[in-house]
Amino acid sequence: MMVGTIVAINALLGTLVVEVDDQTCVVLESPGHLTMEMGDQVDGDWKSEDRLTVKNITRNEEFLADIQLITKNRSEAIGSMSLL
Repeated sequence: MMVGTIVAINALLGTLVVEVDDQTCVVLESPGHLTMEMGDQVDGDWKSEDRLTVKNITRNEEFLADIQLITKNRSEAIGSMSLL
């Protein structure tokens, strides 16, 4: 598990970008309603190939998500949110 920070959210598409400590950005797609905000701290297994459970540490909540993209480029990650 690795803690990251939410740096972008597209609530209409159910996608978000999490940036982890090594500056890697992970684009997640969640089938549920997103109730988080940018800056929230989240924890998850960002290398998982299956649907993963992400814990929102800031709000003490959990949600399911699928990894759509992992990249070192934050702009690429945020830009990909509209293409999912």
